[in-house]
Amino acid sequence: MIMFSDEEWAECSRGLNDLGLRVGQIISTLSSEVDVTPHSITHRVKDKHSAARKIAKKRETNPTYGLFSLTDVLGIRVITYFSDEVDHIATALSREFVVDELNSIDKRKSLAADRFGYMSLHYVLGLSPARATMPEYRQHADVSFEVQIRSVLQHAWAEVEHDLGYKSVGDVPTIHRRQFSRLAGTLELVDEQFCALRSELGTPRTLNGPSDEVALMDESISSESLAAYAERSTLLQFNERFARIHAVELGPFEPAALNRLVVNLNLLGVRSVADLEHLLVSHFESLYRLMEARYLLARDRGESPAVTVTTPLLYLLLFKIADMGEPEGRSAFEKIWKASSYDEYMRSVFSAMKGVRRV
Repeated sequence: MIMFSDEEWAECSRGLNDLGLRVGQIISTLSSEVDVTPHSITHRVKDKHSAARKIAKKRETNPTYGLFSLTDVLGIRVITYFSDEVDHIATALSREFVVDELNSIDKRKSLAADRFGYMSLHYVLGLSPARATMPEYRQHADVSFEVQIRSVLQHAWAEVEHDLGYKSVGDVPTIHRRQFSRLAGTLELVDEQFCALRSELGTPRTLNGPSDEVALMDESISSESLAAYAERSTLLQFNERFARIHAVELGPFEPAALNRLVVNLNLLGVRSVADLEHLLVSHFESLYRLMEARYLLARDRGESPAVTVTTPLLYLLLFKIADMGEPEGRSAFEKIWKASSYDEYMRSVFSAMKGVRRV
């Protein structure tokens, strides 16, 4: 039974979809500021019948509970890739919005140690006084809304649990409780291991001596091995020479650039760090000529060409393509650059190679 009028519902829900879009954009910006890229940010406005059911349930213990007591007519869900990112986003939200501590709950902490279930952080928020005075937010100055933050795996558990129809441990038949508990524990462990793996992959690798450098040469091409190679190798000598002669400071490698290089080097058959080293040594002087010529040309045009420690490897791809010859090289070039300027680039490569003795 619906315990409020259509007019009251219209007043309660007016403009909430637009508010959800705006708050979602704010959360996206805040996420970037704390170096988090969410899997998704979505919102929904509770429908009238769901609101009525919740009010009826609340009135069992609180007879005065009504439509305007609801704090989640507007609900926003933020899904992160890693569980520790939940707290990063929560901290950012607490700085930007007013947190209703009484109605907010961290369901991750509400479970006893021997209980199962994957929960999320539920924040009930309101607009800050400064934002509430802005024209586009003024009508929502007193509105509360709920933000649920959980990791992808936490979300997966919640969705499966919901689909199975069990709301609490007491609902689960005794025969299946142990199985539920094992599954929840496994997902929690996987979540922790993903966080640990991300941390390890993000830690710069150090080469502590000649034996480490020899071992590196045997490794397959990956973002990690390329980053290590750029720090102590023939590539480092190349970059130091270029930076010294042209008085430029080379930018650091970018993860996205490394990822593309891994894909493209493998496409061209450069499978190991040793393969890459051999290719660079073979074309060292020619590569330098080409990179220098294009750098000076761009500078003469009034441009400020960006050069990073991996820039030489981008040009080195062209020399590998030149070594492949026609038509294999042309095909590889078009796969990598999706362009029809193969002939122009090959002329530049062969010009740079002219008169240079191959190692």
